[in-house]
Amino acid sequence: MVRSRVEAVVEELLATGKIADPNHVKLERSRRAVVEQWRTVAAVLDGQGEIALAGDVRYFAAHLPPVLTDRERLGTRFIDHLRSVSANKEVRSPDIEPLCR
Repeated sequence: MVRSRVEAVVEELLATGKIADPNHVKLERSRRAVVEQWRTVAAVLDGQGEIALAGDVRYFAAHLPPVLTDRERLGTRFIDHLRSVSANKEVRSPDIEPLCR
């Protein structure tokens, strides 16, 4: 099952150079909602006089990693693997160069 998912992602990467996942939009919306809630928490903390903690909460919310779907994560790992293999060989293959950008 995992192998077939990886193979599908690799095929898409090789064919298009990117991963298109319609679920990404939903994850982005969820992330925006989460960040907004953290900002609300920070505002409440400000109101309670917890200025330093509110700042920490804002920093945390501002530095959340970008969202990736499972397909995007698999694609990213595959590209990282290609880069690692390429770096170990000290010769970059022209076939993988477009995928590594």
